[in-house]
Amino acid sequence: MRTAFAMVILLLLTGLVQHPQTTELADEMTVYSTDNYNPVADMTLGANQAIAANIVHTGTKTVSGQDWDVYRLTLDETGQLNVELDANNSSDPDATAGNGIVTYEWKVFFDAPYGDTSFNLEGHTFEESAASNGLFTYSFQNVTVSQDGTQESQIRLELRVYDAAGKYSDKFRMYFVVVPNDWGDDEPVFQIDASNNMTSTDADVFYINGTLVSGSESGDVYVEGAFSTDDFEASAIAKYNLLIDGLYARSDALSDGDTFSLTLSIDGFYTNLSETLQIYIRTYEGDNYRWVTYHWFEITLMACQGLVAPQDAISAGGEFILDEDGECQWDGAWTYDSQTGQWEAPEVPIDPDLNSTLSITEVGPFKSSVDTYSIDGVSNPVLYLKESFHIDALLTQANGQVVGGKCLNIYLDPEENTSPIATAQTDGVDGTVEWFSGDPLQNPTLLGVEVTGGNLEGLRTLKVAYEPNINVSGGCDADVENALNGSEVEIEVLVRSRVDFQVLTNWYYGGEAGIPEGQLVVGEVALLRDRLDLAIENEEVQFIRQYRNETGAWVTTTAETITDVTNEQGIARFEWSFDGQSCDGVECTGEWRVTATYLGSQNFQATQHNISYAIDHKAADEVEDTPPVEIDEPEIESIPGFEVWLLILAMLFAVSFRRKLNV
Repeated sequence: MRTAFAMVILLLLTGLVQHPQTTELADEMTVYSTDNYNPVADMTLGANQAIAANIVHTGTKTVSGQDWDVYRLTLDETGQLNVELDANNSSDPDATAGNGIVTYEWKVFFDAPYGDTSFNLEGHTFEESAASNGLFTYSFQNVTVSQDGTQESQIRLELRVYDAAGKYSDKFRMYFVVVPNDWGDDEPVFQIDASNNMTSTDADVFYINGTLVSGSESGDVYVEGAFSTDDFEASAIAKYNLLIDGLYARSDALSDGDTFSLTLSIDGFYTNLSETLQIYIRTYEGDNYRWVTYHWFEITLMACQGLVAPQDAISAGGEFILDEDGECQWDGAWTYDSQTGQWEAPEVPIDPDLNSTLSITEVGPFKSSVDTYSIDGVSNPVLYLKESFHIDALLTQANGQVVGGKCLNIYLDPEENTSPIATAQTDGVDGTVEWFSGDPLQNPTLLGVEVTGGNLEGLRTLKVAYEPNINVSGGCDADVENALNGSEVEIEVLVRSRVDFQVLTNWYYGGEAGIPEGQLVVGEVALLRDRLDLAIENEEVQFIRQYRNETGAWVTTTAETITDVTNEQGIARFEWSFDGQSCDGVECTGEWRVTATYLGSQNFQATQHNISYAIDHKAADEVEDTPPVEIDEPEIESIPGFEVWLLILAMLFAVSFRRKLNV
């Protein structure tokens, strides 16, 4: 190969060296100059005035010692953004006219939604001729930031230009981070006064008070209150009529830090019975109803707006009735003095020989399970919210003889629920009761431990009563053949909730998704009530970090365990600057895992399943952008007979050049 090049150079020199000629050169002569330089690529953002607000320069990114611009693009309402790029400033130093560029090659890499790794690593290539004047428009559509905005990926755009001789420039780069149209529109955060929630009242109105803490970028956040969620969707005329009647209210437009107070009229909901009433709250932002959130309160309206009869008076068959003027009057065996507010029970003679005794021998979840929880040294039976339970009881006479074939009333929270939740019949042989809420023959409603009067978890009263002298609404009829006095038994049971543990933001960085030491790892989980799907607030969640030691076993780090208390949405989160290959101060393989666990509390059972994700170490240089695939230039030696053709070409060139000079 070297010999061939030497011969070509000798022939070229032979053709160029001439003896002095007496003949003058012709008026016109063609001279072929040599292309000595590679072209230079350069690009800027083009004429994007219409979308200038959607493009923000956020800094630079250094790659191999070279700084390249980084831009944040905000998609428009259509979910895309067309951005023009201008490479007209690219040039070829050898050009005698124009910029000398004949081809603009544009390449786009990593254009995929955040977290999607299925993109083509070779990118997408677009070629434009000189007729384009270096202008190129690209449509961005994929959002490259995480939902919580804490992490991002970048789209890389490269420009390479070619001159007429086929020489090409170095790559010119730009980087883009793409965010959605509503980026920066934070969800409004409210502080609503819930002190009146789950309370009893005899007032005429109910107040909804609170403060808009943050999230009102344009001062157009609203709060509405009503007694039905359907009222929020009513027409403007219907809402106006509800507003006049005090059954609907809406705040003025709120900005951050503003307080609000809505007034709803509740005097029309009182009856001669104690009732529960739900008040619904809707918050939203803007006329297009962004960030719609619903809240609700539950209150108990006192019978006759404050006149509450003793449970015994009600059990004796008494009740409040409304007279012709709508005023409450008491009708029953008990007497009520409206001036003093005193109640008086009727005198009933008691024969000690006719007393009955009722006892609860067992209570527990499901059909036969027994569960207890100790509070201050006292063991309480445990039932689970919205789940079935069973009761075993025994009815005897004062002399110990069993009493069979009698109807018993079963109450849960009798102070609030005057009607029993079910009835049970004592066995005709041994006077026992084995009642199960999940048995449709014993309990047609199949209801278990339900929410009553706003009571969810906590200590609640379970009562079983033999009430032979009265007809109990929703319970046992009076026992016309009865020869015994009634009896009852009450016990306190602890109602707990089972929990549902869910992942909101996973923290998986295992295997190829590994990360370098020092990178921030963020994870979020949600703790919910299993049967109601309601958030659990103020409960501690632990995030346990473990690494794999030299034997392959998982070892819990000696560093303090990360804990967080769930917020009002039931969310707990953690942040951890990844330790990488430093495990408790000792070098390790860098294999880690973080496990979220909830150990339970008095009112909530521990989670049955923990949540664990792997986090593996990967060196920083391995995490850099994947380099594009470069196609090697073909070697000259790969062309058969290249030396022969090169010699022939050189000889033709020399002969042609001599003829030109001799013309």
